[in-house]
Amino acid sequence: MSAKLLFLLPNPTKATTPLEELISRHQMYVRKFIEMQTTAPTIPWVIIGDNLVDSLNPCAPDLQLKFVGRLKFNLLRFPYKAIRIMKQSRFKPDLIVAGDSYFTAIFAVIIQRIYSGDAQIQLSIHGEVGALTNGGIKSKIKYLLTKASFNHANILRFVSKPQMEGFSNRFNLRGKKLLVTPVPIHTQSVQSSVTVRDAIAFVGRIQQERGVSEWIDIAKSFPQEQLMVIGDGPLATRMKSELPKAIFTGLLTNQEVQKKWIGIGALLSTAPYESYGLAMREALLQGVPVVSRENAGAVELAQRYPNLIKLYKHKTQAQQYLREFLENPLDEKEFEFFKRDFFAQQEESLIRLAKVWLNEG
Repeated sequence: MSAKLLFLLPNPTKATTPLEELISRHQMYVRKFIEMQTTAPTIPWVIIGDNLVDSLNPCAPDLQLKFVGRLKFNLLRFPYKAIRIMKQSRFKPDLIVAGDSYFTAIFAVIIQRIYSGDAQIQLSIHGEVGALTNGGIKSKIKYLLTKASFNHANILRFVSKPQMEGFSNRFNLRGKKLLVTPVPIHTQSVQSSVTVRDAIAFVGRIQQERGVSEWIDIAKSFPQEQLMVIGDGPLATRMKSELPKAIFTGLLTNQEVQKKWIGIGALLSTAPYESYGLAMREALLQGVPVVSRENAGAVELAQRYPNLIKLYKHKTQAQQYLREFLENPLDEKEFEFFKRDFFAQQEESLIRLAKVWLNEG
């Protein structure tokens, strides 16, 4: 079996993850897909709404990267530029993969309708359904776009089972192929002379959806020099003004973040909605315990690994859990079961995803 895959990245500059990391993640997605093809494999395409980045080419041997340039003022030109590039190379996809259920999904539908009518569409869903139903006008627009895009999708990929169940209860998903494939994580051993892990970390995009105000309120009871904020975003300036002595690293690559975990004693996650909890899992893989607000991703982890992650209901409880982790660090052996479990499940989920792409599952 063989299939032609097309991934769409229309606006990577707005993503919470650097483009290099997105490409590396796509490499992990397609690895099993290429291995499992029984005929001569067709290298999957990634069409990117950005300018050519030469450094990406050697890092993506299993992907054809196609750049259409930045479309800052007219993003709707993206699908038409994508079609033009595919026509020039006579590439017609069997499956179009959109990384969200919003505008990327709409672009996938446009490409399918105009150019590749037989292609199926897969949507990758990363957020909790509650984030679409509880919020302001931005959430309502995302809800309407999601509802419209679901009507045209053939495959819906979720990152956790509770998240998939939440969407199934809210939307009519009959006739859709549903699967769970968490975001893959690659880790590496980092050598360091750091012996004290006492930092309290924020990792992610600094925006309202991450519960920034609550994070600041909880963290203020600790010395600011002990706080580390990894990431960037629209609320970064406010966070710096409220915590002027904290360590702010800015946006880092995954490799750079892994070096920071060595000095971190606990991850504090205050996001009200978290379908999977990528940063939480990255922390646990690096031997860093987690204190989190109750959300779908955190609850799923806490049920299986109650010693490694604590869920709080109010500010003082979060502060108490943080102090306990910092004053009584967990032994590294307590994280080994999670690591073995995580990588075994990751391999299985990537195989399931490849089978769906090859129409075998």
